[in-house]
Amino acid sequence: MARVYPNYLWHCYDGSIADLPTAQVAASMGDPTTPAGGRFPPEAILHAYGLNQNSDDTGEYATLYNGFWGSARLNVHARDPVEQLLPMVVAYDLIRDARYPDGTALMDEQVQQRIVEDIFEASSEEWEHWRDLSNKGVTVRTLSAAVGALLEQPERVRWALDGFNEMLATRYHFDGFYTEAPSYASYNYANIGALPNILHGYSDPVGYQPEDGGRLENLNLFAEGHHYLALQAMMRMIAPGHYYPSIGDTPYAMKAGANFSETLAARVGFPYTALLESLTGKSLAEWGTEYSLWYRSPDLRSESEAQLPLHSEWFPGWHVGVLRLGGGGDDTDTALFLTGDEHRLTLRTGHRHSDILGLIVYALGREMVTDRGYFSGSAQRTPDGLPGQTWTASTLSHNLVVVDEKNQSGTPRGSNLELFGVADGVEVMQVSAINAYPQCDEYRRTCALMTAPTGEPYVVDLFRVRGGEIHQYNFHCTGTMEAIAPDEPAPRPVELSDAWSRWLQKPRAITPEQPCIFTWTDEDVHLDLLLLNSSDTVEQIVVADAPGWRRADRTGDFDKLSIQQILAENRAGQNGEALATQYAAVMVPYTTEASPVLSAQLLENDYESGAMALEVRFADRTDYIISARDGEQRQYGPISLAGQFAFVSVDGAGRITQAYLLAGTHLQHGETVLQLPQATSTLQVASVSDRTFTLAAPLPAELTESAKYVLCAGLPVLEEGNPSPRTGFEIETIGSNSITVRDYPVFICDEVTVLHSKTLEID
Repeated sequence: MARVYPNYLWHCYDGSIADLPTAQVAASMGDPTTPAGGRFPPEAILHAYGLNQNSDDTGEYATLYNGFWGSARLNVHARDPVEQLLPMVVAYDLIRDARYPDGTALMDEQVQQRIVEDIFEASSEEWEHWRDLSNKGVTVRTLSAAVGALLEQPERVRWALDGFNEMLATRYHFDGFYTEAPSYASYNYANIGALPNILHGYSDPVGYQPEDGGRLENLNLFAEGHHYLALQAMMRMIAPGHYYPSIGDTPYAMKAGANFSETLAARVGFPYTALLESLTGKSLAEWGTEYSLWYRSPDLRSESEAQLPLHSEWFPGWHVGVLRLGGGGDDTDTALFLTGDEHRLTLRTGHRHSDILGLIVYALGREMVTDRGYFSGSAQRTPDGLPGQTWTASTLSHNLVVVDEKNQSGTPRGSNLELFGVADGVEVMQVSAINAYPQCDEYRRTCALMTAPTGEPYVVDLFRVRGGEIHQYNFHCTGTMEAIAPDEPAPRPVELSDAWSRWLQKPRAITPEQPCIFTWTDEDVHLDLLLLNSSDTVEQIVVADAPGWRRADRTGDFDKLSIQQILAENRAGQNGEALATQYAAVMVPYTTEASPVLSAQLLENDYESGAMALEVRFADRTDYIISARDGEQRQYGPISLAGQFAFVSVDGAGRITQAYLLAGTHLQHGETVLQLPQATSTLQVASVSDRTFTLAAPLPAELTESAKYVLCAGLPVLEEGNPSPRTGFEIETIGSNSITVRDYPVFICDEVTVLHSKTLEID
């Protein structure tokens, strides 16, 4: 290879070849003053069909298509650093001192010199012109780390390490979640993950003293810090069945591999040894990849059992929330994901969808309310010629409210966390959007997850929208729609706009004179959507067939039957008033012949205050779910509430069995009263450190027991003029003048707002 590698030219996956000295090509492609593919004489770029030979209007220069991103000398699409060259470096390190039985060196000095100079150093110098920290660009830092450590080149090691740290700072949220989709977090780490292992235990050569900093001694990038959080994040997001949620450009049914827990097990030890056994279902002695062969101590043992770090939480940097209904570890079979997400608001983002406030629900151990996931990254088309990725990435394919039949805006956008609360049998989060639809003054979703008397979960979904001219509550799930109740009048044919008709077929509509129930069946599981809005708040409900396919390269995907999607539609009138719609829905998964929910109705849907209240009836229980943004005192049927959220459950005799009050001061049903001194507490922050806010004044002692969650302004935004996204943390402990949160580092802010909550349970 050392003999022929110098003759390998830079070439691209589109078939272009740069017929110039390789060092010159790499330098030009890395020059920030030239196009990404460099600037070359037109005759220097060769292509069978003449592509890219005249890259400007006057034909003065040519480029190598999209440069480093699609090119290489060995394997195109930037695969050389990690897939080709890094294995050579490792192999050389393993055999450079090898000798034949007679003592003769396997490689003499001349051979070793050619390998080092003509392959390792030459390729590193060329690739290091690419300073990009994208999910492909990071491969260069991995190669440089390996070559620098092998050849005792501390400056090269530092260049690699600086890129690694900059990647963590600019491409990962502070909570460890990657700024792209979960699948690309996995891909990015596949390209950079060797670096912290290569440099584990690294020390600078004896006698080396850098001019601008201290020496590196026994380097460990695993024990704590941002990288440690990034590894944990890949386990914290796992959905039931050990899948990654199909958020952004993540293919559906993508299994969460054990590589992250394997890394932590080898580098940190317990509890990750036990987590690795839990995730693989095998003991350490029975399972391991090549990584474990090289890095895991043969004496490592799992001291006890451990569960995956799964619980209901708001990921404060990623701005995605998950409710697991008390489930945790490997036993959880329920998860509701709300994608607050962001688009170029605080960090550069990519491979995300136009899906702020989108909803994904796993129940009974399977995906039910779906995100269609990642169709293709290569502009592939469906058999009938449609660009499938355009559909799966669009707002129109997600479970949320579409405004004016358009995608959410391309401007920087994000979300504010407003409420988060967890109690036995009831969990809730409320999130509002930033700039999702600039024409909207309000775009807010409240999701509550409860346990039915049968033990199965059910969801209450409240979606408030104000602004724009058309609102369409969008919903679809797995399986086939088998029933609509009431069944009269029958749905009538209807025409859709071009935005929808490109993707949806057989549209039919009903005018909901009363709340409607839509039933889907997927094998032995059913899901009822009880849409509680009637014709006084929505004009019509459209049912249409939507694409069943989800992935271009999945065998048989194009043979899948269509799924049924509904659009609960409201349109502005002629009076010039801003359109406002408050949607209320109940989602009920079940395996029995009939739904455990006998009925559901809206008790309150006040457009002035935004207050909404639902009654959900079971055979021997009635639940009341109330949401009021202003927290004012009101009567909702038999419930009196001063607060932002409440849940009350009564038995068949009308006796209260459970109550939950969040961000409120008073909740009453009959003679039973639940009270709190304050709904929220806003406190000034004196300083922050690690996971702790130090307060300018303490939280009063009588309020500490009810303090469960804390909200604060988020990190600074990239573009001046955009609001900082509001986020939140679960409180771990409260000191005399401090609040320490769970799991994640906090950041400088002026003040925090504590959400108070209280629970009552009566046997």
